[in-house]
Amino acid sequence: MAKGKKCLLLIDIQYDFIDGSLAVPDAEAILEPVYSLLDHGQWDLVVASQDHHPPHHISFGSRHSLPPFTSITLPSSKVQELWPDHCIQGERGSQFEAGIDVRLRKWVDSGVGKVVRKGEETEMDEYSAFQGDTDGNLATILREASITQLYVVGLATDFCVRFSATEALRCEPKMAVKIVRECVRGVDPVRSEEILRELESAGVEVVGLDEVRKEVM
Repeated sequence: MAKGKKCLLLIDIQYDFIDGSLAVPDAEAILEPVYSLLDHGQWDLVVASQDHHPPHHISFGSRHSLPPFTSITLPSSKVQELWPDHCIQGERGSQFEAGIDVRLRKWVDSGVGKVVRKGEETEMDEYSAFQGDTDGNLATILREASITQLYVVGLATDFCVRFSATEALRCEPKMAVKIVRECVRGVDPVRSEEILRELESAGVEVVGLDEVRKEVM
């Protein structure tokens, strides 16, 4: 088992990214491996990020009368990707997948689990779990828990997983950031493999599920 305190970070394992308006290819394949980590991992902390948008969110193509999977330049000069309406507050698509939800609740009820919601402001898009703050700022949560090993799973590799892992590398004090290969999937599978290689070059470890089981079970 790996030394130090360990956190499992679940990124946006929600219905709209599994079988809904912005379904990620092969997303359902991550569920059983993630269940296993939640059921049997000896975690010091479990955090789940949740995309949680209001209607007419700035990232919705419908907001701009433009098709999804295109982009616009905002008055701030920021390039904004446009998506189908997704993860709208109060709708099924924003909910955690049922098997994830029931397991996560156990960790929350025990005092070891946290939920960090992001994208709740109409005019601001947020990919990184470090931008949410429902149960507190993620960087602060990790620091206060003295986490030294961060294991990242979820959706989607080429967006929210990527941005979360990149920001995790900037945290102080430093911690090992590990993406569990079998437990992530991307919107663009080819680009996702390129991004995993880029993240490895930046200092993220891309690890296999068997190795993780040895470290946390």
